[in-house]
Amino acid sequence: MTGIPGTGKTTIGNYLKDYYGYSHIDLENPEKNSSSEYLCYSQNNFDPDLLFKKLKKEGKDTVITWGFYPLVHDHKLLRLQALGATLFWLDGDRELAREAWRNREEPIPDDLFDAQIEKINNHDIQGIFSPINLDTFNNEEKKHRNLEEIVKDIFEKS
Repeated sequence: MTGIPGTGKTTIGNYLKDYYGYSHIDLENPEKNSSSEYLCYSQNNFDPDLLFKKLKKEGKDTVITWGFYPLVHDHKLLRLQALGATLFWLDGDRELAREAWRNREEPIPDDLFDAQIEKINNHDIQGIFSPINLDTFNNEEKKHRNLEEIVKDIFEKS
């Protein structure tokens, strides 16, 4: 599960872990992974083949969340897809995403948000990965959608 900053990737991953028993591997924040056996996995330090082999052997439903950097890690995402992973792209109202980004537990400067959005906008994510797209925002209410609604969409579309 990847997408623009502020769309709730980590929150959804944690929800799947807490309410559906998934393992959650957060490649941006490995120190927050669901168990110590996954601490070694970060966006810069993982081999898709070895990770997928380990996950398949365990046979446990797993969600991997990752705000990847376009071009830098494309090959890793493509390899995960080739191995059978379903890629979800989380997106939606960019200003609501910016607000969510600003209101994080550990706020990150707007210029980093803008740089990431620029990289995403200049990259053909849809053409390269053909991900399943999810809008995580309720535009009428100007906030994130209910987590259970998002999870229902994930289950229906996967």
